[in-house]
Amino acid sequence: MMLMQSRWAGWVACWMLGAMTGCTPTVTALPSQGGPAWSEITSAHFTLWTDATPKRGRELVREFERRRQVVARAMNHAPARERAFVIALRTEWEAAAFLPEDIAGIALPSNPSLRPAIVISAHDNGRDHIVSHELTHVISHSIVRHQPAWLAEGIATYFEMADLESDARSVKVGVPREDRLRVVQQRQLLSLRELFACKDRRCQDERYYATAWGLFSFLVNNHFDAFAQYLRRLDDGDDDAQAWSEVFADPLDAFDVALARSLANEELRWPRIAIDVTPSDSTERPLGDGDVLAARGLMALTIKHDEAAALTQVTAAVAADRTSVLARLLARTLDQPLSVEDARAVATDHPEDWRAWWLVGNATADDDEVDQARDRICRMAPDEAALCAAKR
Repeated sequence: MMLMQSRWAGWVACWMLGAMTGCTPTVTALPSQGGPAWSEITSAHFTLWTDATPKRGRELVREFERRRQVVARAMNHAPARERAFVIALRTEWEAAAFLPEDIAGIALPSNPSLRPAIVISAHDNGRDHIVSHELTHVISHSIVRHQPAWLAEGIATYFEMADLESDARSVKVGVPREDRLRVVQQRQLLSLRELFACKDRRCQDERYYATAWGLFSFLVNNHFDAFAQYLRRLDDGDDDAQAWSEVFADPLDAFDVALARSLANEELRWPRIAIDVTPSDSTERPLGDGDVLAARGLMALTIKHDEAAALTQVTAAVAADRTSVLARLLARTLDQPLSVEDARAVATDHPEDWRAWWLVGNATADDDEVDQARDRICRMAPDEAALCAAKR
C-alpha cells in the first residue's frame, strides 16, 4: 500500500509542476548509449541484476540473505535448493514501465531463466510489505518447490511484515497486517475445505489471505514437527492432499475448530528468529547491453506477456552478446533456433553456470554429449536442476 500511495503522490507532484511527460514510465538508455551502468551482485543464494548503485545492490543482497535465513529457520532449517534471480530497477518510475500499475514487485517462481525470480524497484524493497510478500514467495519456492496455493500465500503473509533493514540479531515474525487481523477478530475465516479448494486469484480475497496466515501460524506454533514433515513431503513431490491427510490425522472439521479456538483466545505466538549478522560474501561484475536487453526481454515476456516485444529485445540481446545465458534461454522459449556451436560457446564463456550446459544438452544431437552435459549439471547443481531429481 505504501508504494501505491507514493507513486500516486509522485504523479500528483508531476501534474502540479506541469511535467507529466517527464514522469511517464520509460525504459532507460543502454549502458553503451549513456544509460545507467548495470551490475551483477552474486551471493550464496541470490543473483541480483540492477542499474542502481553497486552500494545499493549490496544492501539489497544483504537484506535478501537475512530474509532467507529467517524463512529457512522458521521452516525447520530447510535448505534452499535454488538460487533466486532478482532484477532491481533503479527507480519506481523505471519499474513502472514493466510492472502492472500500483504493483511494487512481482514474483516469477517459474520462468525461462530456470530460476525463481522477482522484479522490484531497488528503492522500495525494504519499506514496502508488498515487495516483502513477493520476495518471500521466491525464497520459499527455493526451499519447498511444490506448494499448494494456500501454503504459498500463508508463508508470504507470515513473513511479509518482518523488518530486516536494521542490524538487529533477531527479528519478530508472524505479525499480521491490520487487514488480516481484522478478519480474524471478526471471525470471518474460511473453512479449511474452502481454503484448500481455492487455487487462483479469483477467490483469493481478504478472508483467504487471513485464513492462510492463520493456518500457517497455527501449524508453526502448535504442530511444528508434523508441519516440517508435511513440507518435506511436498518438496519431494507428493500430492498435497494425500500428504496432508497422512501427516495430520485429524479431519478438516476438527482443524477448523482448533484453529478458530486458538485465534479467538489469541494463542498465536510471534516468535523471534535469530539472524547471523556476519556479512555474506558476494561477488560483483559489470553487465553489458546484451544482459540488459535480456532482462528486459524476460520482463516483457513474463510480466507484460508481450511475445513480440520480448522477441525484439532477445534478438538484440543475442546480437550484442552471442553467449548471454539468459538471452539464449529466452530465445529457446520463444522457439528461436540455437545451434550446437552457439550453445558450446555459451558454455565456454559461462562454464560455472549449469544452465549453459543445459543449453548444450538441448542443442546437441550427440548422445554422448547429452550425457556429459547432464552429468556436469548434476555435479554442479544436483538440487537446482530439475533433471537431476531422479539422481538425488
